[in-house]
Amino acid sequence: MAHVALAHLPSRALPRRRVAHVGRVPRRRRARREDRRGEPLPKATMGLTALGRGNVIHGALEYFWRAIPSSDALADQGISAQAELIEQAVMSALGEVNAKRYRPLGARLLDLQQQVFVRLLGCWINLEKERPSFSVLALEQSIAGQVGDYLISGRIDRIDRRPR
Repeated sequence: MAHVALAHLPSRALPRRRVAHVGRVPRRRRARREDRRGEPLPKATMGLTALGRGNVIHGALEYFWRAIPSSDALADQGISAQAELIEQAVMSALGEVNAKRYRPLGARLLDLQQQVFVRLLGCWINLEKERPSFSVLALEQSIAGQVGDYLISGRIDRIDRRPR
């Protein structure tokens, strides 16, 4: 890059303060988009990220199924008791996820998120009522196995037993 003496610039040229940092702007922009390892920074989001929403759903369903061990218990539960349990499950899971955030959600946004998750979980549980009879054997069960040289691990959300 050729250096130009500022004294020889025409009068309508950029002011000195703007000329001085022209070469650094691309690096500064890149620094705002990438972390120190060159990996892109996560995009800022209002509310929970997809990972956070998934963790709330998993946590709420785990809480719910620990309290309701079978489809028979689900069928015997009244509508108001089911609604109360769903709300407790969502509050518990949402509280855990929110506590782990760098910046916890404010009260209003937390309340809106809770309403969305309560409605979603209510629809989910209504679908579960339509299934054939089952009992819950395990929740969030960790598994591991080996395929060739690769060790694979995972977690099963729920294991059900159906009568024969």
